[in-house]
Amino acid sequence: MSKLTHILVTGTLASLLAAPVSVLAEASLPPEGSLMRSLFGNDISERMGGITISGFAQLGYVASSNGNPSDGGANGPAAPNGDTGFQLNNLQVHVDKPLKSNIIPRGFGLPGPVPQEYDFGFETRLTYGRMAIAHLMAGWDDNWSRNQKDPVSGTRDRHHYLANSEAFLKAYMPWGNGTSLLVGRFLSPVSNEVSLSTSQTPLGNFFYSRPYTFFGEPVTHLGFLLSTNLWRSAQAGLWTVEGGMVNGWSNSQDNNSEKNLVGALHWRSANLATGFDWRFIAGNDQNDPNGPFQFGANRIISDQNQLRQVHSFGGHHIFGDGKWKAYGELVIGKQAGDGRSSTIDIIGGPNFSGAKWNGQTLGLLYAADEKTGYGVRFERFKDRDGFGLYPLSMVKTDYYATTLGASHLVTKNVRVRSELRHDWQKNNNGVGAFYGGKDSKTALSADLVVWF
Repeated sequence: MSKLTHILVTGTLASLLAAPVSVLAEASLPPEGSLMRSLFGNDISERMGGITISGFAQLGYVASSNGNPSDGGANGPAAPNGDTGFQLNNLQVHVDKPLKSNIIPRGFGLPGPVPQEYDFGFETRLTYGRMAIAHLMAGWDDNWSRNQKDPVSGTRDRHHYLANSEAFLKAYMPWGNGTSLLVGRFLSPVSNEVSLSTSQTPLGNFFYSRPYTFFGEPVTHLGFLLSTNLWRSAQAGLWTVEGGMVNGWSNSQDNNSEKNLVGALHWRSANLATGFDWRFIAGNDQNDPNGPFQFGANRIISDQNQLRQVHSFGGHHIFGDGKWKAYGELVIGKQAGDGRSSTIDIIGGPNFSGAKWNGQTLGLLYAADEKTGYGVRFERFKDRDGFGLYPLSMVKTDYYATTLGASHLVTKNVRVRSELRHDWQKNNNGVGAFYGGKDSKTALSADLVVWF
């Protein structure tokens, strides 16, 4: 861990732990923003016009059956715990002017009355650490001095990147049953897992590692997203639809003259215990031969449009007096290719004729009490064209994984998670995707998350 990282993390933890016990123990106040409240008073947000400043630090440790070298990436392809040994995964600062709204953009509609007043706000996030590289956007923050190290040497050297993960304006309009709008840079709505979720409940954002399906989907976009509640009733539940237009995957400087469409359909039961989500992104996302090239987001070069699309189908059900949660996700992706000599895959060469991938994730979680939970997760990710997990992995194979996990809230501000994860391959033609050229690995991981 670098000296700067040590100072940042130590300062954050020390400030939080030094906060008055009465503030940290205040049940009515969330853990996010506790550092600001301890320094400036519980009403600091009101005095700042409703603006909140919060964040979290995530530190982890990983031991892998395939070895624990000093170089990074030995637990790959996995994230955010892709290294072995101690690691700073994320240190994030979040500035938010929340809306008075009955809809969660990229999420779902909320029960209750429909607010009848317009409201406006904004959000921005800065993320520092090993996982910030996944949030870099071409033409936005990828050229910052902190981010000049290339991904290969950055992984080897355990480099800490700095990303402006989100920066957008937002508005609520009392149209119909409630409508919201995001304009700017935002984390993708096309995922069953929120990329930087900070839920503290035992059944929320449960596992330390992310499933393969998460990396077969986009991370961040520049554009707009409109969300509106369609129907709301105790019988039919809560129906929400979303649609928008973005510059593709992690692009602010468009790599061609085309845009991508993003959208979603969400359903929740009236008590929010059961839900279903269909999310998608579709658009011509190839790199134009005249540039600018953005190979971190797409590895295809062509003078003709090559459609890429991803569809995510997810659902969950909470039962047993709220103690159990079953969930699942199916991801289907396709990159078109016309097979022409001028359509080039920078990995596979010219005459690219397309790629497909799909993945399935199933999980079962149990909340023993308000602080402690246990879970199991099963995964399969079919990527026989070696395209769906790019740039995390380019091996043509089928991935499988089983994860056992536990999560415990030490205090309202501190959570500890541990997991035992086993990954293996099939249909890999003798090419090992894991460290050392192996076709399987077992990793024991734990992380500490502190909200401030």
